[in-house]
Amino acid sequence: MDNTTFNNKPSGYGQSMPSLFDNNASIVEYNSDNYVNSRFLDKKPSKSHIPSSPIKPAISDDKAAKQNKSDLLQKMRNKFESLLRSTGRDGIDEVITYLLSSDFFIAPASTAFHSNYDGGLMWHCLRVYKIACMIREDLLTLDPSLEEYLPEDSIIIVTLLHDICKADIYQKATRYRKNIRNEWETYETYTPDYSDFPFGHGEKSVIRLLRLGLHLTRDEMLAIRWHMSAWDLPFQSAEAKSNINEAKTQCPLLSLLQAADGLSSALLEE
Repeated sequence: MDNTTFNNKPSGYGQSMPSLFDNNASIVEYNSDNYVNSRFLDKKPSKSHIPSSPIKPAISDDKAAKQNKSDLLQKMRNKFESLLRSTGRDGIDEVITYLLSSDFFIAPASTAFHSNYDGGLMWHCLRVYKIACMIREDLLTLDPSLEEYLPEDSIIIVTLLHDICKADIYQKATRYRKNIRNEWETYETYTPDYSDFPFGHGEKSVIRLLRLGLHLTRDEMLAIRWHMSAWDLPFQSAEAKSNINEAKTQCPLLSLLQAADGLSSALLEE
């Protein structure tokens, strides 16, 4: 739905949530396979619980393991394309053609922060999609009126394509470090190159999609543009702060994308 305003907010939208903490500063209720007993604020969760991604290369990989990971990457790519085509959106074929011609499906999601390995960007986007679908399902249980503002095709578009700006950005590089024996060794990493169309992050993704001919709704453009929230916000700019605050007021899709993106990269990816 191409919303011009979000005047008829669903019931409860924007209201403050009940406190999650009791007087002893412990989490009142929190159940998870990985954090069953983590009830206190001073127990900071780490990423040590996260199982290694099934597509992440390992030194111990033999020929069979490498082939299995290559096959899984292809299955993920097929799923990615199938989801995009299911939207029936004008311009989606051109977007897929671009993705296939770029390094999008084999690129890392970052240089060091999360999913920094070949295929990590596609893995990240598919995880964000899955999390967004789970959150949406629960939100609609709480407030069915939100369905109008969180259509399924928009979920697919914004989650799978929010980081299209990262295509053809990361270049492999060799660096030096000292190992546990205090000896110098080489290791493979990535370095970003922003020389081709240096137009930022979320805004670059929106512009790239529009230039490819994809029809985006107003809410989809707002969600992709501001999905990085404060991480991509110059705090010295009152105008930027005002714009992102207004976007969040008008666009529930933005809040959903921010939540799914943040949860995936911070808690579910290496």
